[in-house]
Formats: sequence, C-alpha cells, structure tokens
Amino acid sequence: MLVSLFSGLFGLLSGSAPKIVDYFEKRQELAHEIQIRKMEMEFRERDHKLALERISAEASVKMDEHYWETVDQELKSSEARMVALYQQSALPTGVRWLDVLNAAIRPMVAVFTMVIFFGTLIAWSAGAPVNAAFGAQMGVIFGELTMGFIYFYLGYRSIPKPRS
Repeated sequence: MLVSLFSGLFGLLSGSAPKIVDYFEKRQELAHEIQIRKMEMEFRERDHKLALERISAEASVKMDEHYWETVDQELKSSEARMVALYQQSALPTGVRWLDVLNAAIRPMVAVFTMVIFFGTLIAWSAGAPVNAAFGAQMGVIFGELTMGFIYFYLGYRSIPKPRS
C-alpha cells in the first residue's frame, strides 16, 4: 500500500514537474523581458532628452544668429544716418551770417572755455578767497572742463566720415 501511495505521489509529481520547471523558466524569461523593456524605456527617455537638448541648442544658435544679424543691420543703419547727418551739417544753409556763425561756433566755444578755465585757475593760484570747498570745486571744475573741452572740441572726429 505504501508503494502504491508513493508511486501515485511520484506519478503526480513527475507529471507536474515539467509544468513547474516551465513555470520557473517562464517567470525568468518574463523577468528578463521586463528588464529589457525597462532598459528600452530608459534609452528612449535619454534619447528624447538628448533630442530636446539638441533642438534647444539649435534654437539658441538661430536666436543668436538672428540677434547678431539685427545688431549688424542696426549698426549699418545707424552709420548711414550718422553719415547723412554729417553731410547735411556740412552743407551751407544759404544764409551768409548763419553760415559764418556755424563755422565760427566751435572756435568761439573753445576760446570761451579756455578763458573761463585759465581765468579761474589764475584767480585761484593768485590767492583768491581760498577754503576747502573752493579747492574741491576747482578740482571738479578742472576735471569737468577738461573732459568737456576735449570731448566737445575733438568729438567731431568720432563721427564717421562719408566714404568717397
């Protein structure tokens, strides 16, 4: 009786053993398939991020190119306006006294500035009422007049001349 019980049990187990082995093999295959799918998803995600970064970089380059093209156009336009203004300012108006005044204004301003500057400097050097505030103001006046004179009198050289 024990033999029949063991043989029945062994028959049952031996009949289901391939199915149990198939179950574990299938489980292992599915786990491997899940791992492959996860890796594919990670790859697609990284590929998508790289594509977005590439698109962003290309857009940034295009925006930079457009910006510098716009700046270049603005500079050319500004230069053309400056040349036109310079040419227009050099044209005589047809009114003789106004043309003479226009030609003499820069030298008159230079002489007037130099007279004021040197007059104040001589007065200060000769012992005009001196206090700390006056000395400080003389330093400011010296700096401002010097810069103003140089920029005003020589500033016209920075305007681009028309090309012949």
